[in-house]
Parts: sequence; C-alpha cells; structure tokens
Amino acid sequence: MKLKNLKLSQVAPANFVFQKFSLEYTLDTIQRSGAKAMEFYCAEPHFSLDDATPDEIKYIGKKLRAHGLKVVDVCPENCTYPVNLASTNMYTRKRSFDYYVKALQAANEWECPNALFFPGRTTLDASQKDAWKRSVDSMRELAHIAEVYGVTILLEAAPSTVTVVTNLDKEVQMIEEVHSPGLSGMVDLMCLASIHETMESAVEKFGMDRLRHVHFNDGVEVSAGHWTQKLLGEGDVPVEQMLQVLDRNQYAHYFGWEAFSPYDEDPKAALAQTMAWCRDRFVNDI
Repeated sequence: MKLKNLKLSQVAPANFVFQKFSLEYTLDTIQRSGAKAMEFYCAEPHFSLDDATPDEIKYIGKKLRAHGLKVVDVCPENCTYPVNLASTNMYTRKRSFDYYVKALQAANEWECPNALFFPGRTTLDASQKDAWKRSVDSMRELAHIAEVYGVTILLEAAPSTVTVVTNLDKEVQMIEEVHSPGLSGMVDLMCLASIHETMESAVEKFGMDRLRHVHFNDGVEVSAGHWTQKLLGEGDVPVEQMLQVLDRNQYAHYFGWEAFSPYDEDPKAALAQTMAWCRDRFVNDI
C-alpha cells in the first residue's frame, strides 16, 4: 500500500516508550530517526507536571528546539496518576483541574497546538449522568483557558475504566455540550478497534475539521474487551485500511506514535521499525 496524500513529516513519535531512558537519549533518538515532530508525554522521568516550575518548562522548550523537534501534542499522564475531573471528591477535581492548566501552560510555552486530556471517570456503580455533568463543567472551564493559551484540548474515546467518553458519539456529545473552539476530537487506532468503531464512522461523525490528531498504533485483543499494543503491522487493527480512509479525506494533522511495554526495553529499535514501516507507505517528504 502506498498513500497519496499522507506524508512522513506527519508522523510524530512520542516518548511514552522511552520512560526507562533519559530525556536527552529520547530526544537524540527521535531526532536521528528523521522525525521532525513529536508528541510529548508529561511523566517521570522526563517531565512531571506536578513538580514542574516555569523555569523547567522553558528549559524543556530549549532542549526541544535544540533537537529541531516540534511538539504537536502535549499528553499529560491521565491514567496511572490520580487525575480525575469527574471525581466526587471536590479536592481531587480541583487538583486535577490545576494539573491540566499546567499542561496548557507547557503547551503554550512550547508552541504546541494540542493537549490530550481525559475528562474523568467514575466507578461502575455510580451515577454516570452525574459524572458526565462534572466532567463537562470542568472541560468547559478548561476549554476557555485553552483558548487564551492558543491550545486546543483533544478528547479520545476509550473504555469506561479511564474516561466517561466511551465512544465516538459521546466524544461528539461532549464537544458540542462544551461548545468551545478550545475543544476538539481525535482518535486512537487501537481504541477505535476496542470500542468497535471504524475510521469511516469517525470521519462521518467528526467531520475532518474536528479530527485534529491520531494516535498511531496496532494491537491485539488478549481477552474480551482487553487489548494490548503492538508495533504497526504486527496486530489485528486494520491500520492500513484506516490510513487509506484518512488519505482519501486528505487528513492534514499529525500521527502520534504510541507504544509502551514490552517495547520500552529497546525503544530505539521499536522506533526504527516503525519509521521504516511508515517510509514504505507514506509520501516521503523528509
């Protein structure tokens, strides 16, 4: 398969898989891969939002520029850290809100257009309606702040264990209820497969103007409803078919390459394999 419109310069490796290595090693490796853009995962040991000072945010920005890397999406740790905008605990909500504001400040300093936030979750026996309202109220305030910083917050549909936005219809619903240019949509290829959605339905429901980012990965279902990531071409997600849909619709934003364990033992090799896979398919413009 050779794509006609999607370009290699749209591939933005992320530092998710480099968490066992230093930030300097990570940026060097991404730079040497030929990539010109990256998605920045805000977590230890690279950059903790909880501990970050304005000076550290500026320092990271200088390192990124020195490596010739444009950050296209800031992704604060949303899942393993205790961050939850839909929590019944008002102190948790306030702390989570402040955490996300700092992510917007980092995105602004790094001239990054997007930030991916999960809008919260609740327990399965709690009122989903009430959790949704708490989430929408928080996201509405954050979206207004994002507008001031010149950043767009992105939503991603995923299982209920991590978000109240559990399918594309919910994603569209939240975007419309918040009703702000500071909030838009994105998709994750493996998550689309796990929630039984297609790229065609994503394009139809969002429209290309609200599809602002793509998490780029493959995966396999290891048990009912539970998926694990694989490198591109090694899983059961119809990645090439999804890319062809985006190619036909002239998708012009970025693909954030997302990978975790077991590739964290040798992320350099995983990235090299991924970039080779992309060079065989994307228009090579770098």
